[in-house]
Amino acid sequence: MNPTLRRALTTMTLAVLASTVSATAATAHPLGNFSVNHHTGLVLRPDRIDARVVVDRAEISALQERPAVDSDQDGTISDTEARAHAERTCSDLSRQLHLSVGGTRANWRQSSATLVYENGEAGLRTSRITCDLTAPADLTEPADIRAESHYDTQRIGWHEMTATGQGVRITQADVPATSTTRELRRYPQDPLASPLDQRTAALRSEPGQGAGALPAVAADLPGAGVAGEVLAKVTGAFDALVGAREITLPVGLLALLLALVLGASHAAMPGHGKTIMAAYLAGRRGTRRDAVTVGATV
Repeated sequence: MNPTLRRALTTMTLAVLASTVSATAATAHPLGNFSVNHHTGLVLRPDRIDARVVVDRAEISALQERPAVDSDQDGTISDTEARAHAERTCSDLSRQLHLSVGGTRANWRQSSATLVYENGEAGLRTSRITCDLTAPADLTEPADIRAESHYDTQRIGWHEMTATGQGVRITQADVPATSTTRELRRYPQDPLASPLDQRTAALRSEPGQGAGALPAVAADLPGAGVAGEVLAKVTGAFDALVGAREITLPVGLLALLLALVLGASHAAMPGHGKTIMAAYLAGRRGTRRDAVTVGATV
């Protein structure tokens, strides 16, 4: 094989692989910069039902929310402003999380509310609101419990619900006992392949000792990691072509095609300023045509 051609192909391979690794290591939100994700964890006790509700906003969603948090519009968010916004949000959440025990509506009481920001992509930040709620309930007898979330139903994102018992045994449930995302802190490898949309929980309980937790659903959801496996196979094929002793015209064209596939896959990964461009379009209320133009350029 021509030494010059071999060196060129080797260099191209290393560049593609290096850029792919660096893109994978970026801190972009795994569900997209516009997503708003929800976790509702129910804990059944003999005299009450507790709920922990978490709202995880990705970079652009957190940016859009910021003016509502920064009440004095001075460009910074104080602890007082963060606490006040968390309390308002949790109050709204408590009204939108409908709970019934034995067919009778139960009312939530807010016990705590927090808002924290975490570093995201391109210098932007994600936000995380945690609400702890409690509702009085008599679970000393067998009971049917139903919970249904109507909060922020128009936004795309991950929605999960869990249920466990403390001093109450759960005999029937259509939700798992544990969170597959650790309360929205660790998403599956490819969450968009099978996004969870669990907004209701139907439970039956009876008095009993122990947690009475039902088995959790598998952490590896259907389709998780498919994109990564495909890219790994493409990369392996590219490596095999580069290592060939003789490169004919058809083989060279195939290598070029694989390079384009890897490059396009890399462009779809975090980085390349996509978050900054999305923030610009969101702020300027760009049209779909503007978005398509920017997307094609990226």
